[in-house]
Amino acid sequence: MAAVPASSPPPSPDAIPAATAATAATVAWPATEGVFATPRQRRRGVTGWVLYDSANTLLGTNLAANAFPLWVVAQGGGDSVLALATTVATILTVIAAPVVGALSDRSPRRVPILVALSVGALLATLPIGHGGLGLGIVLFVLAAVCMQAALIVYDALLLVVSTPASRGRISGLGVGIGYLGTIAAILIGTGVRLGNWPTELVFVLSAVAFGLLALPCFLWVREPARAAVVAATVPLRRRLGNLLAPLREDGDLRRLLLARVLYGNAANTILIFTAIYATAEVGFSPDLKDILLLAASLAALGGALIWGRAADRIGAQPALLRVMGIWALGLGLAAAVPLAGLPSELYWLAAVLAGSALGGTWAVDRTLLLNLAAPETLGQTLGLYAMVGRTAGLGGPLLWALVADGFGWGRPAAMLAMLGLIAAAAVALGTIRGGRV
Repeated sequence: MAAVPASSPPPSPDAIPAATAATAATVAWPATEGVFATPRQRRRGVTGWVLYDSANTLLGTNLAANAFPLWVVAQGGGDSVLALATTVATILTVIAAPVVGALSDRSPRRVPILVALSVGALLATLPIGHGGLGLGIVLFVLAAVCMQAALIVYDALLLVVSTPASRGRISGLGVGIGYLGTIAAILIGTGVRLGNWPTELVFVLSAVAFGLLALPCFLWVREPARAAVVAATVPLRRRLGNLLAPLREDGDLRRLLLARVLYGNAANTILIFTAIYATAEVGFSPDLKDILLLAASLAALGGALIWGRAADRIGAQPALLRVMGIWALGLGLAAAVPLAGLPSELYWLAAVLAGSALGGTWAVDRTLLLNLAAPETLGQTLGLYAMVGRTAGLGGPLLWALVADGFGWGRPAAMLAMLGLIAAAAVALGTIRGGRV
């Protein structure tokens, strides 16, 4: 059965038998995998998609980790104010993520939704710092929610710029280039500081850079209208009332998201405590610690590229299991350096291993999710993926604090606790029955 062309009038949902609708959804799926008339258009589409990753990372770095926290402190706000703003943004994102995903499934095209959410993030970022602390917090929350919601739609567009044979490589390229966005964000903040310009300029420059880097994605990713029968199959109110349906219907998806909770908690916790671990447990100086973090970031870039290609070659699930193995080696070595009195130079190897595993994780797990997702609920599934990602940093720091301080076992034991989360994630990944997906 041929998919309904975009120009055909949409049939009535009541006139479509369930079996016919399911068949149409399946047939419509390949139409989103590479829709460019020439190789040049395809290369431009990939370039635009990849650049958006760096745009989002740049803006997120200066909002969440670099400039905005410093601005809050300068305005007289303490850690509690920043924590409250971040928590509110996280809660709103968790609520909005599956809804945005369901709405994107309903829309004939996803790019206009990506544009709207991106413009919202840009417009909310531009005026930060030009009002009081209260207005700045509201704008920060709005920008953060729009930015995270946009990523749901952006991830779905990976199907437009890739084929099953190239999906891992292009996903890894996006993650890798995204780390260059982090470097660009740091350079913007450093330049403003060295020039003795007001901190508010960081938000203006970040918003402008975000818009410029995102623009090629809006212009070059050519997404055809999906078959009208797919959009008309499920009424919107029923879809919104059944946001968790993909989890109930797909055991492999449940196991992947469970694994994401586990390795996401470990990864996010390591990011939080790496600096203090390097200085307090391994004995690195602050300057040496900064060089170590840069080396780990470069390793993450390389890991994203390498493991993204590996996902295409051996399958996303086997590749992600191997990434868990790299995590285990890095975290085990990081714990062993202070526990066993090993030379501190070995911590460089641990940091590089963990960095490469971090980049590989985010490159491959997105690919595996897209391979498992049902086409008719792709956006909804990506919304759940984003929701899990936002909450996958709440338990890890608590576990670290409990082991290190509550039980009094110290930071190396907390590092081993993170290794335990990675091991549990590997077990969950190993039970995915999809095989080489």
